[in-house]
Amino acid sequence: MHEVATLQGAIRTALECMQQSGASRVTEVQLAIGVSDHFSADAVYQYFAVLTKGTPVEGASLSIQWLPATYQCFSCLHRFESGEPSEQVMCPRCGGLALAIEHQDVCRVSSIEVSFGEEAGVVGLHMREPAAPGTGMTLLAGECAFPAAREASQ
Repeated sequence: MHEVATLQGAIRTALECMQQSGASRVTEVQLAIGVSDHFSADAVYQYFAVLTKGTPVEGASLSIQWLPATYQCFSCLHRFESGEPSEQVMCPRCGGLALAIEHQDVCRVSSIEVSFGEEAGVVGLHMREPAAPGTGMTLLAGECAFPAAREASQ
């Protein structure tokens, strides 16, 4: 259940940024996830829905940006990069099966959109990556960057 812990960290990061900004709800979460055997899009969406129940993130839309991995074809030995989930990757040269040989084990919140209440509208918050990202399947919490648009929307 490594994926659950990783997504719990992503949700915690979104909630912390929401609270720091003074917002009341998270309306959209964008994740950047390294393509690997650890995650599938279906699993990420299912875990996200379950883990956000009863929180200010519940009902938020989720988008995933897959960070590319390097693959090598079993048949022709061609090396290439792809941002597709690993179960969908075929060699672009010969159509053969390919194996991921390098990938980024990372799941980070790249941005969130929050609501400050019905009358205040929505504003996006973008994440700044920490100076020294960890290794392994680590959530990069980063810092919230509050755009000037927040003051304009209030």
